[in-house]
Amino acid sequence: MNDEAKDIIEGLLDTLASDLINSGSHVNAEIAMTNATGFGLDSGEVTSAEFINRRSQIEFEAELQISGDQDTEKPSSGTNIEAVVTGLAERKRDEWVITKYEEVSAEATDL
Repeated sequence: MNDEAKDIIEGLLDTLASDLINSGSHVNAEIAMTNATGFGLDSGEVTSAEFINRRSQIEFEAELQISGDQDTEKPSSGTNIEAVVTGLAERKRDEWVITKYEEVSAEATDL
């Protein structure tokens, strides 16, 4: 794994988690099964990151821990979701952005 590529992807994990939470993703479907709100990235680990195409792109894989706050007026049905995501980040002008991603897995872990 390239350390520089890893650092770049680590800086993009909050945005990636937000996209997963707010889109029609598997993560979003798992959130819908809980009685929790306020989901956000709790932690993330880049497990693979390599520059490709003359360092203009980075292929990556990351494991995300996404958590929310239990609604105390409803029965507990989970607040933590683990997701594995692969993707591609590209340099756009002077910044890196994730342009493509795929959820390999997403699962509520504390039901």
